[in-house]
Amino acid sequence: MEQSKNPCRLILLSTLLWGLFAHGMMLLNKFSFHDDAKLGFGLGATVTSGRWMLEVLKRVTEFVFGGSLYSLPLFNGLLTLILVGLAACMTAKIFRLRRVYSCVLLAGVMVAFPVVTAMMGYMYTVPYYMIGLDLAVAGAWLICDGDRRHWYRLPAGCVLAACAVGVYQSCIPIVLSVMLLHMMMSLHYDASARRFDFFYRGLSLALACALFMTLYLAANWLSLKAAGAQLSDYESINTFGFGGWSEYLDRAARAYREFFLPPPMKMRDMYPTASLRWLYQVVLWFGVLLGLDRAAQLFRRRPRRGLEFLLTLALLPLAVNFIHVMVDVKMIHSLMVYSKVFVFVGFICLLENAALDRLHYPRWIYRGGMLLMFCVTVLYCHFSNICYFKANFLQNQAISYFTRLAARIESVPGYSPYLPVAFLNEDAKQDFNAPVIPEFERIRLIPYLFNEKSPLINNYAWKNFMRMWCDYSPIVIESVESFEKLPEVMSMPRYPLEGSIRIVNEAVVVKF
Repeated sequence: MEQSKNPCRLILLSTLLWGLFAHGMMLLNKFSFHDDAKLGFGLGATVTSGRWMLEVLKRVTEFVFGGSLYSLPLFNGLLTLILVGLAACMTAKIFRLRRVYSCVLLAGVMVAFPVVTAMMGYMYTVPYYMIGLDLAVAGAWLICDGDRRHWYRLPAGCVLAACAVGVYQSCIPIVLSVMLLHMMMSLHYDASARRFDFFYRGLSLALACALFMTLYLAANWLSLKAAGAQLSDYESINTFGFGGWSEYLDRAARAYREFFLPPPMKMRDMYPTASLRWLYQVVLWFGVLLGLDRAAQLFRRRPRRGLEFLLTLALLPLAVNFIHVMVDVKMIHSLMVYSKVFVFVGFICLLENAALDRLHYPRWIYRGGMLLMFCVTVLYCHFSNICYFKANFLQNQAISYFTRLAARIESVPGYSPYLPVAFLNEDAKQDFNAPVIPEFERIRLIPYLFNEKSPLINNYAWKNFMRMWCDYSPIVIESVESFEKLPEVMSMPRYPLEGSIRIVNEAVVVKF
């Protein structure tokens, strides 16, 4: 396949087309539950979660658009696709990808990867996380391209990388993955490297990592001081980095283990079907064989270069899964593992190099690899549509439940809209007549993982959902302990049985 004359234009167009194929249902509908039901007019925690750059982006957005933030599916969704396209353009530029198939499938896998699907469920914040992705890729690019003649690129790259981490801490593995892949590819392209260039290069990248993390932590400290706040203990954010050496060695071992054998049916599982798991293994070992063959070629020419290539190849699983080193495995979820997409990016890079070396590799190597990537991308698009189908089902199911609940409350004898409502056992709601769809059970991607055991109606933001989608926003009594011990309340059956809603002490009591 011939090379593209304008790879960036091709990648942006491909990103939009693949993006509409994968996420069109989300762009043209409004699904608002889980965090989106509560935070649809904001961004949630910023400075207190160590995301000071997210606070900066929030204030810039409020200034530009004049007021509140909004969870807008079409506007935010299309902006997200464009931002992913920009990241894909920079990725192609960094790794010198110019062939048409490479560019098209690079755009496809980056925009259809399940992490993007998960983030689309948080439409109020997804564009900001994609800005973090762009900052991470751009920062890594500048760091890798820094040299004596362009010394300013390294500090500029560190600033961008620090800002990316300030948007979302999971950008750290993205920066590491891009830097390591760039280092690996440069061993192939740069035949004139001197003896200690690899050592100096590795040392400069390590120092750059230390510098951008120092910048991030300094900015984080300043933002906390300015806000008069402290880091939240949510998901142990305030204790990150305080583990012992043995703990981090165990985490590093897990990073390698899950790279080769990712556990199924987990919130961090990016290969949610049997076919995707099989394709991942084929792509992984195909890529390993290409990498080993490339290392052997370099070794025959210059043994030192071959060993250096092998070292970078061996470190790639650690970079891609570095989130396992950063946090406990129980805290890792779907939004935190976008760096896993660089397994496929690295595979495309190796295939592009194989296509350029026609004397050593037959044409079917490149074409077969591209066919694999096409299948992976199509299956990811299909999975995204299933997630949105489930979101539509869950939302309509919850709307129906809360509409019936509101009607039952308003039909209680003596009801008045001025009476406050006390919801008892609100986390134990049950919809006995709700249909169970077993085909949805394997969807473990947040925020689409609600199932029969954990229905959407028990989500923490259910009152916000009822207010937004069912036109019912009563005066709610938050402290219900005084009602729970009343004899007439203790004798009440559970909703939806007759008598589960009563007026007690000038309040409507609903017992779930």
